[in-house]
Amino acid sequence: MEERETQDGLPKIQLADINSPEIWQQYQAQTNNRSGIPPDDDRYGINTCFIGVHFGLPGRLTTEKSGAIPAFRERLLLNLQGRNLGVPARNAGAVFHPDTNFTHLEFLEMRGIYFHGDMAYDLLIPLTLTPNDQHFDYFFALKCVQIDLMELDRFLAYQIHESFDDNFPHFDAFLHNLFRKYNASNSTQNAVGFQISTEIQETILDWLKHNALMESTPRIMKQNAATNPALPDLTTYQWALVFHYSLAAMGLTARVDLDAADVARFMHVVLGKPLSKIQNSEVYKTYREASADSLRPQLLPDLERIRPLFEQAGFSKALESIDKKIKDLQKK
Repeated sequence: MEERETQDGLPKIQLADINSPEIWQQYQAQTNNRSGIPPDDDRYGINTCFIGVHFGLPGRLTTEKSGAIPAFRERLLLNLQGRNLGVPARNAGAVFHPDTNFTHLEFLEMRGIYFHGDMAYDLLIPLTLTPNDQHFDYFFALKCVQIDLMELDRFLAYQIHESFDDNFPHFDAFLHNLFRKYNASNSTQNAVGFQISTEIQETILDWLKHNALMESTPRIMKQNAATNPALPDLTTYQWALVFHYSLAAMGLTARVDLDAADVARFMHVVLGKPLSKIQNSEVYKTYREASADSLRPQLLPDLERIRPLFEQAGFSKALESIDKKIKDLQKK
């Protein structure tokens, strides 16, 4: 194809002139249909495109000479290079903006195209990073700084599941190391241009403290079951009765003060049972039945089975309710 020149003397490259169709196909697959990015990735994922908006993309990221923006650009560039998401600089206009006739460097730079050597990179690629990617900790720290403090809990819950495979000890260690690296007293802060504030750290530490208790409960109960014969191996229905009478003794009435689904979720945590959908949970169905105080043939022996637990704990108020129910059943 014959090349024509633009007013600035640069060759006008058409789409058919692209030297590397493989790179173009890869670029298309990962960037063109940006509407397909899941909403959670936009909000809670470590997505470089949406984090970049914090810096006033696209213009500032390609022209700023000092501070946090070059640090962001350099770390993002390494991830783009690692995925071969660059194209020859002479083809940048045709690849990144095939529907236009512009090849001016200024035009492309203002739209987030960064030229590095003889290659060009689109800094607006919505690249979602994982812990295996380069500088994941840097972009994670930036996300913590950007996200609204009221949404930080939901962000952490999303990340431990999506990026850390629900491995709480690994996530806990990662966050503590993140604090050490990106705080005011660390010289790293001078290079990246930001720090994780005390308010953000305290919020994350509160989340870790709460979830450490939730995470350790099943493990502790299993350890107790192995070493403490006083903790019986109860059926799901018997556990449901334990929760029902314990909560009632504390003045919490099912369907009035409590959502049965929330109680069932807590039972899953305590019992260490996996949960996909609450509607499919046998624990949920069993608790609803137990909290409805429904009569069933096995109810009397079930109550007699759990009664020693409350007696040993001195849980007198719950014990009174159980004894009353047992007497009522014995009369029938």
